[in-house]
Amino acid sequence: MPPNRSRNQIAPGLHGRRIDRKIVGELLLSFDEVVKTLGGVSKVARLVNQPASAVSNWRRVRGKFPPKYYMLFQHELQEAGYRASAACFSFVAPPTSRRSVRKKKVDQGNR
Repeated sequence: MPPNRSRNQIAPGLHGRRIDRKIVGELLLSFDEVVKTLGGVSKVARLVNQPASAVSNWRRVRGKFPPKYYMLFQHELQEAGYRASAACFSFVAPPTSRRSVRKKKVDQGNR
């Protein structure tokens, strides 16, 4: 390990490869942390070309960002030395198998 650990660290899960700490960045875990880091509701709204009310509604209704802004936000956050958790975005879960969905519908119909 180099003596200056703060700049070049071995990141967990990267099999010992050295990476610049700025590339990895500090992980933001909540909607509010991302908004605050990006400069507030109005700056986020300008970034995505939406009214500020849209950003406020995302917070109020879902508490998550639309997934189409994931890469844009990651790029902007990386510039500041941060990254956002995927949990901050409303990605759709992969569908379950047809059999389990069909069985669930049958079970609900027998009530």
